[in-house]
Amino acid sequence: MPLTLKPIDNDETAYWGLSISSSDFQKLKDGFSPMSMDDKWVIKAMEPDQNGNITVHYARSWTGAQFYILTLKPADGNSAVVETITWRRGPNADTTTSSKQARKETVILSRMLLGCQFESLPRYDSSIFWNPQDDESDD
Repeated sequence: MPLTLKPIDNDETAYWGLSISSSDFQKLKDGFSPMSMDDKWVIKAMEPDQNGNITVHYARSWTGAQFYILTLKPADGNSAVVETITWRRGPNADTTTSSKQARKETVILSRMLLGCQFESLPRYDSSIFWNPQDDESDD
């Protein structure tokens, strides 16, 4: 039975403008399907919209609860630009996730599960999922 993606509760969207290689663009379009119960995430790209943009959805594999959505705009040479990121800000007003933190988390997941490089970005330690870094102010 196919997984139904659930809408993001308490979401926010921000411009990103990250240029990505054709290789990373293809990996994001290919997505990630869980192979076992240990795989906690699913990454699914949707068909292009009327403008040619593709959304890539990051969700929990068991529940379909979405945490992130990237909007990719195709560019020259089969590359793309990550135009926007939409993320789950948090379960309530007391706990929020910044756009900077959401960006780091999607980069980590994309590198771990898809093998993306994102050459222009630094390496982030996966521990930031559980211990967000102090530099939470958005750029």
